[in-house]
Order: sequence, then structure tokens, then C-alpha cells
Amino acid sequence: MSHAIARSGCTLLLAFHVRGDLLAQITLPVEPPIHFAIYDARSLTGPATPQLVLSLQSERAYATLGYRFEATTTTTSRTITVDITRVINDSPWHLPTIGPAWYSTPLHLETGIYQLRIRADSLVDEYRLQLGTQVIDVVGEAGALTIPVRRTYRLPPRAAYVMCSAAGFSGGLCDDFVKLVRARLGAAVDTVLGVPRRNPFRYPLPKRTGADSIPEFVIADLSKRQLSEMLTIARDFTDLFRYAQYKVGVTILLANGSRYSCIDGACKPRK
Repeated sequence: MSHAIARSGCTLLLAFHVRGDLLAQITLPVEPPIHFAIYDARSLTGPATPQLVLSLQSERAYATLGYRFEATTTTTSRTITVDITRVINDSPWHLPTIGPAWYSTPLHLETGIYQLRIRADSLVDEYRLQLGTQVIDVVGEAGALTIPVRRTYRLPPRAAYVMCSAAGFSGGLCDDFVKLVRARLGAAVDTVLGVPRRNPFRYPLPKRTGADSIPEFVIADLSKRQLSEMLTIARDFTDLFRYAQYKVGVTILLANGSRYSCIDGACKPRK
């Protein structure tokens, strides 16, 4: 439920929590364009190898979170077909935040070349998916229905993920931290193919999906000595901002599921 109040030529949108059992299930037609990406993801809650996933996200922002695409994905031989039937919101809670409709599903594929077909109503887009050991490429012109993320990078099975957060900073924080790490530890530590691996979508995907494991940087094959040095750098890095009265956090997630949270000059293991 929402109320709009017009005042001095501006509109203020007030959104409230609404119990889903007070409303009928919401269904809407599919509206192009739909962004999609195919990438490796990994759970943030425990040890796991990277899992290849396909995710869709609408260009349109809906009035509340909880909207999703009702879709099915089938794989036969070398063809992957995604059939999108409608947009639906059957969530028991309607959070007061605008956001896109989404869909995410695991793909169990070996490396190689595949045909990817995405359909909704009378619209059909076709692409060639090139699934390599280091990169994933989607080849083909964007159609009337979808817009692809052209390239994503594979995650190595053994890797440390680095994520940063800060109030009052718009970006570049993790870049500065990783520059310090690379300067201290040398060429032995690098991000995957030397590039950051950021969320390919306009909005973060909802929690409980594989996509919330997308880190800002991935560092492959971190030794115990290198981890100890990186935690020292993280302590110094967050402590520097503490004196400037900013809350800066650095989270380091290891391949075995261990997590370290660094803030205000201290790093603590987290479950």
C-alpha cells in the first residue's frame, strides 16, 4: 500500500509494510527489456564450490520488493531454453522499497558452446553461450526482449572474496584496499584476470539467491601467511577511517567458509 502526497510541485511517496494475506496475489504481464547474466556464484553462509547460475532482472522497478519472473529453464543437449510466463508477487510481505522483478536458477553445464533461447509471449531472443574455464561470453545482438551481460569471469574453486562497505563513500573503497594488498603482497596475489568482479545488474539481487555472493574483488589461492598480512592491512585500513569518524568495513570470505569482519581497526572471525 502506498500514498502519494503532492507538495510544492514535488511528490512524496510513502510506503508501508503490508501483510500479503490482506491482498490477492499480484500478477502482471512481462515487460521488456529484461537484463540477464550467467556467472559463477557461491554461498556466503558456508563452504561451497562456485555454482554457475543464470539470473534475470527487469529494467522496470516495481513498487515493492518481492516481484519475480515466473519462468522455467530446460536444457537439452546443447540448447538452454528459458520460458518466462508472467511477473508475480506472492510474497507474504511487501517491503517498502522499489526494486526489479527477478529470476535465478542454477545451470549444470560443462565448458563448451551452447545455444541460449529466452522466450516470453511471442518474443524470442537467441544467443550463443561460450562457457570457458576463465570467462563466460554471451554472443549475439540484444533482441526485443532481453539485454545480456556480455562477459563475466569464472571464480576459481580456492579463492578469497573481498567486500567493502562504508557510509559516506560512493565507490572506489575496495579498489584502494586491494591496491594496498597487492603492493604489500606482490604479484602472487591478484584479482581474477586482473579485473574486479562486480554485480552485473543495476540492483543487487535479493538475499537467499546465489547472486548475493558476488564480491567486489576475488583473490586466488591465498596462503595462511598472505591471509595474516591481509588482515593486518585491513585493520590498519579501517583504523585510518575510524580517526576520521567514518565507519568502514572490510569482509574477507575464504574458500572454506571462514569469514573475517574488519571494522574500526579490529578483525574478528565470524560464523
